Amino acid sequence: SVVKDEGIAKSVFEILSSCVKYGQIKKFYEIVKQYKDYLTSDDLSFFAKEIFTTFYDDENLYPTTLRIASSAFSNSGTGKDLELLQILYPRYFYDLIKDSCTEYNLDEFILLGLIRTESYFDKDVFSAAGASGLTQLMNSTASDIARKLRVKEFDLLDAKTNITFGSFYLNELTRRLDGSVLKAIISYNTGITRVRRWATQFANVPQDIWIEMFPYEESREYGKKVLANAFVYGLLYYNKTSYEIVDMFMK
Repeated sequence: SVVKDEGIAKSVFEILSSCVKYGQIKKFYEIVKQYKDYLTSDDLSFFAKEIFTTFYDDENLYPTTLRIASSAFSNSGTGKDLELLQILYPRYFYDLIKDSCTEYNLDEFILLGLIRTESYFDKDVFSAAGASGLTQLMNSTASDIARKLRVKEFDLLDAKTNITFGSFYLNELTRRLDGSVLKAIISYNTGITRVRRWATQFANVPQDIWIEMFPYEESREYGKKVLANAFVYGLLYYNKTSYEIVDMFMK
């Protein structure tokens, strides 16, 4: 955006710098939302990188850091670069994600795309429907998973538990849907019964057409968002070509 007043812009920049210096990151974001018009894209990009580097180990700030990076990336200007894109698509909780993907035979970029879509890497988030944690599992689903994994007690706000349960569930859905990653992701949102019914009714329809025909708009948009996020992760971190990623989803 065009800076409206250089004096106000300078004051806003100085206040934000103080917020970063003293670790007041949530206050920082509130100020950004209010005074974004007085900040350039380069300003926001600078702050996003500074916060990402300084507070990387603070899991409570992960979603706020993403929102700040999103503000920088969506703002007009020249502050868009690979480093900022990697902050916008981070690999938070990476060790847990890597181990869980190895155990349950998942591609890391798929699980990262799902977590970014579901929770924005907020390990303490609850949805209006009652889902919780990084992979946004309902307690009923988690209880069924716990039974299958022979886990007697669990806490979905524990990052390791949530990622493990979500990975197990996505693997199970993929297996039950004949290896279709696309259908498994849609099922993650709307349930396997609906997906199986629609898949049977339109068995010969290509996957890219099939998702557009799926009768539940929320699930259609959810699937597209997960795949779009996974697509970026695949390109950014895993040396995948766009053709390889699309081919994986469309099988």
